[in-house]
Amino acid sequence: YWHVERARIDDSRRVPVELIVNGEAVATQEIDADGSIQDVATTGSETVVSVLQEGQMPSPVVLEVRFSDEGDSPRSMPNAVMRGDAAVVTWPVDVWFGGSRTFEARLDFGSRVIEEIVLDPSRRFPDRDPSDNVWQR
Repeated sequence: YWHVERARIDDSRRVPVELIVNGEAVATQEIDADGSIQDVATTGSETVVSVLQEGQMPSPVVLEVRFSDEGDSPRSMPNAVMRGDAAVVTWPVDVWFGGSRTFEARLDFGSRVIEEIVLDPSRRFPDRDPSDNVWQR
């Protein structure tokens, strides 16, 4: 079965995609993906992270949110896994199926200050420029 980790070309963030007709590969094209954090805005306890997907291969939105050392304990969110002073929040790939290239990830962990947000912290998905996947206060 196809999996992005096995499909990468060498150590790059590019993957080959084949067009299959009647069980035969009739065309192959290399594509890449490039997700990035475009903006982070906080109003009250809600933080909105604007994620841009510029590449040709959409992937789930996975954000690692790191909190300051001080303050109330962060509230959990339904799509988050809490890990000490951090949380990993995930949205499925279908957030891109409507055709939009941007997604507004809404975070509400309460009053605890967010210090850093990382898109695809495990670097599981192809990404042309991983340096634009980090936001720091």
